[in-house]
Amino acid sequence: MRQRSLIIFLLTLCHSVSLFSQTLQGGIGVSMQKQLALFPQEKVCLHTDRTVFLAGDSGWSMATAMC
Repeated sequence: MRQRSLIIFLLTLCHSVSLFSQTLQGGIGVSMQKQLALFPQEKVCLHTDRTVFLAGDSGWSMATAMC
């Protein structure tokens, strides 16, 4: 009986620790601002001369990077 109580206690303790670790500190907005500050986004735009290409067509393209 004592061993069973110990197992139940340990399982409850492990479960409560995992639930506590999943809480957000300061909300999602603060987390996103920290992410953007650490890793600024770069966007790449690809421009083409047509919207549809068939097999064998040659196409013009230009890529621009914006920081």
